[in-house]
Amino acid sequence: MSFKMNGHDFIEGDVRGPFPILSNSNTNPFLRFDQDLMQGMDAESNRLIDKIVDIYYKKRIAHCIEPGDIIFIDNNRVVHGRSPFFPRYDGSDRFLTRCFGKTKAKYDNSEYARIGRMIKAIYS
Repeated sequence: MSFKMNGHDFIEGDVRGPFPILSNSNTNPFLRFDQDLMQGMDAESNRLIDKIVDIYYKKRIAHCIEPGDIIFIDNNRVVHGRSPFFPRYDGSDRFLTRCFGKTKAKYDNSEYARIGRMIKAIYS
């Protein structure tokens, strides 16, 4: 849903997949994974997804963001998440801003959602 805008289909259409979790080359792999939104096409692929989630929980590294910190994450290289939090609405809650960078090669695919060089998403 993050990339739908004003009722438009996803940039690549409403059907998202199937696609591999790992692609490109062994020396320069791309990773595409979303624990909440992905499901396998069969029992074996679902077991592999469960294995990736298990590895993530065992190997993840926590980082507490401090005011003024910035973290850049390449979604083609890492699995990431955030811890749950419960806002107090007292002015001391954390506020995170996310943004997306597009490569020139894929820039034209977002023309309908673009204002200048900015791509607007309604759920960002």
